Amino acid sequence: KAVMELIYDQVKAGKQPELELFRTVCRELQNLGAQAVVLGCTELSLLKKDNDLGDGILDALEVLAQESVLACDKRVKPEYQQLFTAFSEKE
Repeated sequence: KAVMELIYDQVKAGKQPELELFRTVCRELQNLGAQAVVLGCTELSLLKKDNDLGDGILDALEVLAQESVLACDKRVKPEYQQLFTAFSEKE
């Protein structure tokens, strides 16, 4: 429900997304054992574009873009090679 609110009621509505709501969802998923959160919706990619979301976030749109470059036998710039950083260890 919270993710749908972020997508439809905030991003698609042209409003500033509530990052704390996104972070709450991420924490809940991590507490349930998630090793990563996949941004599988293009609207969620906008969150990463405009904000530092921290570790453990994998943007499906970035993966698609990187694989498209590689499929054309081109190199990915070093700054775009690492698409994922694991969640930091809990203290």
